[in-house]
Amino acid sequence: MSFDVAKIKQTMTVALSDRELSDEARRDVVFHMTDWLVDLEALYRYYSEPDSVQPAAIEELLARFLVHVPNHVAAAAKLMVDFPVSDIFQVGAVDLSYDERAALLIQLKIEIWGEFREPLNVINPSNEQIAQMLQSLDGHELCVAKISLYDDYYLLVDISDDLVERGFECRDGTQFYACMNSSPALTDVIRAFQQFASGDRSWMRDFEWVQR
Repeated sequence: MSFDVAKIKQTMTVALSDRELSDEARRDVVFHMTDWLVDLEALYRYYSEPDSVQPAAIEELLARFLVHVPNHVAAAAKLMVDFPVSDIFQVGAVDLSYDERAALLIQLKIEIWGEFREPLNVINPSNEQIAQMLQSLDGHELCVAKISLYDDYYLLVDISDDLVERGFECRDGTQFYACMNSSPALTDVIRAFQQFASGDRSWMRDFEWVQR
């Protein structure tokens, strides 16, 4: 099964046109209700043929879905119907405390490698670390910086020629995208990496992407 994402976004935008929403809020609702369709496809395939998926793969699939999807749905609920989530099952679902087990599960990484440097690898980098690592690439060398949550979910930038060219690409599940913006500013790249690290997917809207 594969969703027609463009058609879904188009029809959803039309359906929301009569609601009292700003253009930005309408775009955000559509974004929050479609950004996780790859996760839904994976879950649907498992639900359709549960015996075809190994237990370890099931665990990883569920973890990805639960880490990525709920915040999007919660944001859409607040934007569209002004209905914030609550902990109706009393399991600490809206507890803001940081769970160290989540850190072990997510294993967010930022990696940098190039012609004239040893590879750098930082787990769960702070915004300051991300900025420092990307700013350190300002030199005459070929470098690649990659921030990833899983092997098939990452954001990658290829920097060369003293930062004149920045090849920007990302992967979301089985989908690969290339950035159509010509040589995005380093500050924009840093912000995108920081948003990725915080779980904020708005970096997808800040650039133009084409599926490869």
